[in-house]
Amino acid sequence: KKFEQWLMNCEADGHKRLINDAAIINIGINKDRWLGPLQENFGTIDSKEGSITPSIFIKPDSQAKTLQQILETHVKESEKSLWSGDIVIKPISSADGDNTYLLVRNGEGRELNEGFVRDIKDADVLIEQILTSENSNGLIVQPYIPAVDEKGEYQVIFFAGEFSHAILKPKGFKNMSTAQRKVLEKEDLPENMYEFAKKIVDFFVKYTNSVITRARVDFFLGEKGPILCELELIEPLVNLCIMDSEKQEIVAKNYAKAIINRTKELRSL
Repeated sequence: KKFEQWLMNCEADGHKRLINDAAIINIGINKDRWLGPLQENFGTIDSKEGSITPSIFIKPDSQAKTLQQILETHVKESEKSLWSGDIVIKPISSADGDNTYLLVRNGEGRELNEGFVRDIKDADVLIEQILTSENSNGLIVQPYIPAVDEKGEYQVIFFAGEFSHAILKPKGFKNMSTAQRKVLEKEDLPENMYEFAKKIVDFFVKYTNSVITRARVDFFLGEKGPILCELELIEPLVNLCIMDSEKQEIVAKNYAKAIINRTKELRSL
């Protein structure tokens, strides 16, 4: 809340001063602010062109506060098969996957733990924990996308609306290993992934009438096409540390150029 107030103060006089405009950063703070519009605009059905991870948003004052109540209230009959497997819950606002849990219906083949992989029976306790935590603004409930364990996660980075590079994270839910990450070029990405990422960035430029100097768009690769799982609009990690020195220099120069050009634009306003 303090950060949101700071954002408002930054541009209270009508002058823009930020690398990404305040309206963009404000959307990036809470996942429902960008997931909601994207679900409405691009849909949640796995398609060749790209789709958005289906998401249910539950606020602290919601009447549906158990997993059963949430699914019964928000999932249509035609969508029930999609939600019949494992479930992911996470706070609407969080960093580095804090308090993100995979709720497993059948523990066979997956090791349960006291950390982020839990039995579905723990769902209601964890939901209450997230909703009643200090400064909670709610939680997101999503069907688990198996592609994270099968193919990993793709991260597509843009500077000033132009593709910079991409990262392929290793397979596994919340696998944070940097040693196994790979740097990819545009031509290395699965079909339609770059195009869909660009559509998402361009959508928010128009949606907010704002400037996006830096953004990272994260995907799973579904059975048919790319599925958006995360959108980083505040200060996206671009994984410079895993690149060789030549690639680091190229990316760092392009990153700096985008910020410098944005600074020049702001000074001319």
